[in-house]
Amino acid sequence: MVKRAADKHKVTVYPSRVIVADRGPGIDPMVAPYLFERFRTGPASQGHGLGLAIVRWIAEAHDGSVTLGNREGGGAEAVLDLDRHGGGVAWGKPPA
Repeated sequence: MVKRAADKHKVTVYPSRVIVADRGPGIDPMVAPYLFERFRTGPASQGHGLGLAIVRWIAEAHDGSVTLGNREGGGAEAVLDLDRHGGGVAWGKPPA
């Protein structure tokens, strides 16, 4: 497991899971339903609306998942999970 934290950001990397969390303003509820749609951006976005759509496509291509939501106490958390069915190494533990 690898951890890296800055003042407001924390990245935790396991063999088949990556968690990125922050304590920023969180996700606008008006944008949340469209986060993973191509070419959809929020009012404050400077992007093109492709990044999260590509992340979801890659996760699903590897039989995984990606979630993004608000954290308890403020901020957001993104989880990229490439071991939904428990067939590989997960959570930093070697397979049995």
